[in-house]
Amino acid sequence: MPANSYEIIKGPPPLSWKEYKASVSRDWQKLLATAGLNERHFQRFLERHPGLVPSPFGHHRLADHLIAQPEIITIPRRKFPDFMWLAGTSAEVLPTLIEIEHPSKPSRKSTSNELSAQFNQALQQVSSWRALLDDPTNAQLFLRTYGIDEAKRNGRPVHFRYILIYGRRETNPSPEFTAIRATLQRADEQVMTFDRLSLSHDWNYCPTVQRKTSKDAVHYRVLCIPACWTIGPTNARWVASVRGLDAAIRSNPLISSERQEFLISRIPYWKAWAATDSHEPISLAHSE
Repeated sequence: MPANSYEIIKGPPPLSWKEYKASVSRDWQKLLATAGLNERHFQRFLERHPGLVPSPFGHHRLADHLIAQPEIITIPRRKFPDFMWLAGTSAEVLPTLIEIEHPSKPSRKSTSNELSAQFNQALQQVSSWRALLDDPTNAQLFLRTYGIDEAKRNGRPVHFRYILIYGRRETNPSPEFTAIRATLQRADEQVMTFDRLSLSHDWNYCPTVQRKTSKDAVHYRVLCIPACWTIGPTNARWVASVRGLDAAIRSNPLISSERQEFLISRIPYWKAWAATDSHEPISLAHSE
């Protein structure tokens, strides 16, 4: 068997999954219990820990990242969900759009089981995305914007999916209201409380990015790199395609300073390897 065209170097190890899960779970519960925070605090925490963002409907990744504030580009207006996963199955492509609302918002009126005005507004927000993307012209524009071309689709149909994260479990004590809330959920969406969010091991290695437009081109800027993230041949082309990776690595306090320096030092090597356009078999175990 020929030698690999790349070299794996053993550097300072990433934070273990057990340590990371314990740290994030503790901080997440503390955040939920803190009064006076605005919605941006929760959005920022989820950006830093993408494994907490609900997993997409599909289990096959079409992109190696979580997208923050993706644009639904339409004429004459634009919509901005909080997050998006690009995923699918062997039978269909399932872009999953995610909206979060503040955990303190009530789901029902204080004197009845009727939906609160805030909950109705959140549901209507998701419905407005659906209405836009049900239009074939808007859907095709969206797919082109996020690089879901015919090659990636491979003949599969595209079905958009939606997730709304709203309120806390203790705000819905009524069994009658719980039943009413369950009937509101459509086949293409999930409605859940913040209490249902828990770290996903499978998706926790995906960085968080945001699509940016500059004078020369459209690119993805890295907002956050998870503490368990590794670099190597499986994501070298992604590393070569994004901007702001160095800063994102340095900004994560859960990545030791020694590992930060190691990862940053290896970025040029993997960018150069990606440029060779090697098509050799790659082992998923090969990472640094």
